[in-house]
Amino acid sequence: MGTQLTLLLAVWGSLLSTLTFVWILYLQYKDKTRVQVSCFVGGLISGNMASEEDYVVFRITNNGKRPIVITGLGGSYQDHDFRIPVPTLPRTLQPGQSMAQHTADVSMVGQPSLKNLWALDSAGNSWKVNKENLTAIKRYI
Repeated sequence: MGTQLTLLLAVWGSLLSTLTFVWILYLQYKDKTRVQVSCFVGGLISGNMASEEDYVVFRITNNGKRPIVITGLGGSYQDHDFRIPVPTLPRTLQPGQSMAQHTADVSMVGQPSLKNLWALDSAGNSWKVNKENLTAIKRYI
C-alpha cells in the first residue's frame, strides 16, 4: 500500500509540475513584444489646407502588453541600410497606443532595390513593414 501511494504521489507531482511548466511557457509567449508597422504614401492635411507634395507615412502600433520605445525609422536596399531622420523620436508607446511619423523623402520608395522599411525599438529590434504593404507602396510611385 505504501509503495502504491508513493508511486501515485510521484505521478501526481510530475504531472502537476509539467502542467505548471507548460502554463509558464504559454504566459511567456503571450507576453512578448509585438509591434505592427505599416506605411503608405499620401499628403498631409493641416486645418483646411492639404499639402501638394507626397509624404511617406509610417504608422507604428504597440500590440504587446508592455511599453516600448521607438528610436528610429529606416529601411534596406539590396546593398545597404538607411535611416530616416525624425526629430520627434525616441517616443514611448504604451500597450495599444500608436503613432504616425512622416518624411517628405519619397524617393526611397521609388528605388527598385528597396527591400524593407522598418521601425527600430530601444532593444535593437527592427519591426518590418509586411511584404504586401511594401509592394503596394512601390507600386504607387
